Parts: sequence; C-alpha cells; structure tokens
Amino acid sequence: MVRIFITDDHPIVLEGLKNVLNATDGFSVMGTCSTGKETLEAFQEKEPDILLLDINLPDINGVELCAEVKKKHPDVYVIALSVHNEAPIINSMLRQGASGYIQKNALSEIIVEAIQDVLKGGSYVCEQSRESCAGRVVKAD
Repeated sequence: MVRIFITDDHPIVLEGLKNVLNATDGFSVMGTCSTGKETLEAFQEKEPDILLLDINLPDINGVELCAEVKKKHPDVYVIALSVHNEAPIINSMLRQGASGYIQKNALSEIIVEAIQDVLKGGSYVCEQSRESCAGRVVKAD
C-alpha cells in the first residue's frame, strides 16, 4: 500500500485528491494538512511514501518546505501540485528535491501516473510544465 500525504491550503483540493487517491487500488491517503508547520509536525509521527505538496501555503513557501522535508525525511518522494507554470519555479522545486511537478488542473489519471512513475525511481513533470520550460527543466535527482 502506497502511503500518501497531501499538503494544500484549499479544503476542496484536499478532499478531492483524498477521494480520488483512496479510490485508487494500492493507494492510501494517510493524512492531510493545510500548512507547512502541520506537515512537519505530522511527519514526526508517521512518514509517507509520497507527499503531494502545494507551493502556495499560508505559512511557508512550498519550495522551502520541500527542501526541509527532503532534509529531514530523504526517503519521502515529493510531488509539487501548483497553479504556477513558470520555469524558475518548476526548476526551484526540482532542485530542492521534488521528484515531480504537476499543474493543479491536471486530470486525476495524471496524478496517479506521476505517483507510479516516481515510486519506480523516475521523475515526472507534466506536459504543460515541460512545454512551459521548453527543454530547460532540471531533472530531479
């Protein structure tokens, strides 16, 4: 069972993602948070396999939170979920250790595909973001 955690400050996004992912065979959403502080506190008790992470949070920038999560929990795969589609932001997330980057308007199948790819050791950048970067995407490690 793939353990997934979601951090996003929009309740409807949290609920929607939770429903979609819990309905996917082999996936289990083990927690949701709306702030970076809550996320770091939750990770002290339980560590997921995947963190779906919004970049715009009320208390910390998602890029900074990604770096903090990867420093304290290097085995957690981080996949950014964002409305931002600019190369500098995408590359910042990947440089801080994110294994994936997906636009928030992506279909649920894309999110599932990204999680599966990342768990196999790959990286995933959605087509919209790849096009936005026009070949300037830094590969996630």
